[in-house]
Amino acid sequence: MLFGTRTTAAVILAAALILPAAANAAQPADRTLVLQSHLTQALRGGEIDGTMRLTLTPEGIISGTYQNADTGQISNITGGVDPGNKLWLEVGGLGHYHFTGTLTGTTIDATAYHGNDDLRLLARP
Repeated sequence: MLFGTRTTAAVILAAALILPAAANAAQPADRTLVLQSHLTQALRGGEIDGTMRLTLTPEGIISGTYQNADTGQISNITGGVDPGNKLWLEVGGLGHYHFTGTLTGTTIDATAYHGNDDLRLLARP
């Protein structure tokens, strides 16, 4: 009977060591994207370039920063993406710019309305 108890204890110990590792392996990891962004304004023309550094969680939460290429100013980004790749982004705190669009692979194509102007954001690696 002693042999059976030791065997059972060894099996339980092995399962206790293997199961957490298997559970951790099954968890998808956050994705990090560094994208070159191009913002165009319909009425004013021209382009504003910058770099977006984003983290996307498996749950679809987006957080990160945008850095303007000309001024160096850094703005916070929050947002989300659904399983259908539709996304929304708040850029600049307090909803300064609210973009909606799509995330296809590593490319963002989104629009916003700001003041009297339509904005288009295209960002890719």
